[in-house]
Amino acid sequence: TRRMPDLAGKTLRQALGALEPLRVEVRLAGQGRVVRQVPGPGEPLESGAVARLTLTHAAGAR
Repeated sequence: TRRMPDLAGKTLRQALGALEPLRVEVRLAGQGRVVRQVPGPGEPLESGAVARLTLTHAAGAR
């Protein structure tokens, strides 16, 4: 079973690179680094899954 990787703190490029082999649709909000993701880390990915990523430039985001 494919599982959602932990993308917290990753750049957009890093996050997209991690998701590419999983063949999920990606929807983005914001810019910077990933601060929120749905599905969460480790959750199973069904066929046709959509990954929603929220990014921010907020201070302290890693």
